Amino acid sequence: MKRLFPALAMLALSLLASPVLAQDAIRVGMFGPLSGPSATGGISFRKGWEYAMKTINDAGGLMVDGRRRPIELIVEDSQYRPEIGLTAAQKLLTRDNVDILIGDTVSSDVTLATMELAPSFPKLFYTGEAISIEIAKKIASDPGKYAHVWKHNFSSNSYASTIHSTLRQLVSEGKIVPRSKTVAVIAEDTGFSRPIVEALGPLLAQDGWKIATQENVSVGQSDFFPQISKIRQAHPDYIVSIFTAVNSGAAMVRQLHEQGIKAMHIAVNYPILSNFLAVAGPAADGLLYTPMLFDPEHNAEQRAVFEKMKAFLGAAPDNNHLDAYCNAMLLADVITRAGSLDVARLDAAMGSTDFRCLSSRRVFDPATHAPRIGDGYFEVPAGQIQDGKFLTVWPKSSATSGIRTP
Repeated sequence: MKRLFPALAMLALSLLASPVLAQDAIRVGMFGPLSGPSATGGISFRKGWEYAMKTINDAGGLMVDGRRRPIELIVEDSQYRPEIGLTAAQKLLTRDNVDILIGDTVSSDVTLATMELAPSFPKLFYTGEAISIEIAKKIASDPGKYAHVWKHNFSSNSYASTIHSTLRQLVSEGKIVPRSKTVAVIAEDTGFSRPIVEALGPLLAQDGWKIATQENVSVGQSDFFPQISKIRQAHPDYIVSIFTAVNSGAAMVRQLHEQGIKAMHIAVNYPILSNFLAVAGPAADGLLYTPMLFDPEHNAEQRAVFEKMKAFLGAAPDNNHLDAYCNAMLLADVITRAGSLDVARLDAAMGSTDFRCLSSRRVFDPATHAPRIGDGYFEVPAGQIQDGKFLTVWPKSSATSGIRTP
């Protein structure tokens, strides 16, 4: 039997200890985009969570207050809109009376809005893929108000750091010979992309680089020729693109290719979503991207989960499927250690978490309730698409390939 990481091993033993004796389910509420341009990420997150829930329930559920209970998932569509997400969260907390709330599964703007419900409901609030550093700052600014809010994912400054570090590697290896030390940014105008760009500027300035042009577009936009014309005029050495909508990102990558733009290009988020390669086609070859969190081809533990989830889904899982699995398994570990759904005990268990799942070790910062970042904790690597394969290229310590140039 393969060795499991300690946290997963303890969880596995608790799950296998006995069959479910009580059918009063642990009610988990989830909200995220299930329709609209950003639905791909939300649907993947829901399905990945459903796979993890089936794994937990099939193994006997979780021990709560001395009896074993299955998990029940209740999901609402936020449509990537704060006002809709707020209504969805209120419905889950009141009418459905969920024990734990997860969301938004994708949107930082929706998460920032729904956090305001936390003081009124003594329930654990746990985020999904929302990455804005403003979430962590908000928690740190008022620890009493947001005591029950915990951030699952890394923050936007980590994306900025990876973009900058990858650029440094490109320059040091001679893959980019800077002419003007300028960067062009094209991004959706949301709480997902804005803090990444804000954090990136000062990092670039450390090395004498600057953002020469920044094109902000609406979520779901598919025609980028006006923005690409401005990028062409700016002659940047490096292009950064940031989208949550996979079709927007794929369309922009194709149009950059059609227009003959040759600058090295790093994409944030959208290449790891389902169907990106199918939509972007050959234009995606050579595209750098972040995060590169899952590499089942080179990681045996990830491959085992990948294959089981693939059988469950009937298709290959993407990054959001796999991260949702870790979201659910961490939460199961927290409930198991708390032995209760009492929010004070759940908060204490979250605060003492040291949980490794597939791609990362999660230990929460006591001030921000966000995962610690850096060596030995949660790292945010970069990858590159090479001949249809997703390969890690930064940091060099974990790279499975060197960076190719156009």
